[in-house]
Amino acid sequence: AWRSAPAEAIHPVHDAWAVLRQAPQHAPRDRAELRLQLLLAARLIATEGYGAQRVERVYARAMELAKALGDDAALMKILLGLEGYHFMRADFAKAQEHALDAGARAGRKGGAIHGIQARWAQANILMHQGELAAAVPQMDACRAEYDRLEHRPEAVQDPGVMCLSYSAWSLWELGYPDQALQRVLAVVVRAEQLKHKFSIGEAYGFRAAVQHFRGENRAALESAERAIEICEEGGFSVWLAHARIMRGRLLAEAGEAAAGIEEMREAYELWAATGAVVTTPFYLAMRAEGLALGGRPDEGIGLLEQALSIVKRTGERYYEAEIRRLMGQLILQGAGHERHAEAEAWLREAHECARERKLLSLSLRCAISLAELWIALGRHAQAVEVLRPAYRAIGEGAGPRDLVRARECLAAAGEAVPH
Repeated sequence: AWRSAPAEAIHPVHDAWAVLRQAPQHAPRDRAELRLQLLLAARLIATEGYGAQRVERVYARAMELAKALGDDAALMKILLGLEGYHFMRADFAKAQEHALDAGARAGRKGGAIHGIQARWAQANILMHQGELAAAVPQMDACRAEYDRLEHRPEAVQDPGVMCLSYSAWSLWELGYPDQALQRVLAVVVRAEQLKHKFSIGEAYGFRAAVQHFRGENRAALESAERAIEICEEGGFSVWLAHARIMRGRLLAEAGEAAAGIEEMREAYELWAATGAVVTTPFYLAMRAEGLALGGRPDEGIGLLEQALSIVKRTGERYYEAEIRRLMGQLILQGAGHERHAEAEAWLREAHECARERKLLSLSLRCAISLAELWIALGRHAQAVEVLRPAYRAIGEGAGPRDLVRARECLAAAGEAVPH
């Protein structure tokens, strides 16, 4: 099946198209070309990424053919493909327009799978815009509806895997570290059962991210390594870039800062080469953390400024609070307490940003950073005041790294906290 094939599998499609081009124009020939264009788009997405320029060109030609032939099923596939293209380029308005169009057509034509994919796309856009609390229930509803389908057609991305992956990430940000872990473990099992290599590579990449967020870096590195192995074998550029950024970040924290920084730089270039803009603020934040670990906070600040510029331009806000927190942290690292007022302003902004979006794990990180700064300045009461409610808001899990740090910080401020 194409889903397991490496990049070389595109060549037969080009060969078939070369033969078809010689055929005279008529409906059967156009139907054959339409099938080829859709197959080519799917293979390009798997190997080059949704945001690759060739993907848009292929879908544009497929759109011409589908409209001329009156093929509504193909048209819905094309609209969803274009949604993915514009989403990867962080043009959320255009992505939403295509998703709504596909959803409306699916409702009129009874295309259950297309309706599910359209609703998933809308939930994913919401998540990336920072509306995680609204996105997770929609993802769960899509997954439940998908699981009820008697026939689940093959797709470039399995909707069940996508919903589990992104909802796991979202649940961690929302303050549910244990549920997030359960989901990333479950998504790997699901992808393996499907024998869907593209989804397996993605699932291990998400597992690496959530494990890292929880501070389980040894397990996260194993997940990243597995994702890299699968994606290199399959030629899946997008998820390979993600997995390599995670591996680089983990290596930097494990004491191999130079190697980790370089890995993340190369992986970021690979991600950008696919045409992707979405997620770049997160990846820039990962790189900035790596640079800070390598004793180069000023370079990290430059990357964070770039990330915030992308956030402002695109509206991709799910990681904005963490980017702002890191700005405060790196200012402190580079200048010490000489610039503590400036750093404190960044940390306060980050905390408010996380609280507004009800991102409790990010709010806890901001509270820890503020509390650590205030303890260093002798402002213990303020440290307890900001950190105690943020710690108590996380309703599950005692082991994740941030909760351990919060307890240690509260103890340093004179506040006894039960485990």
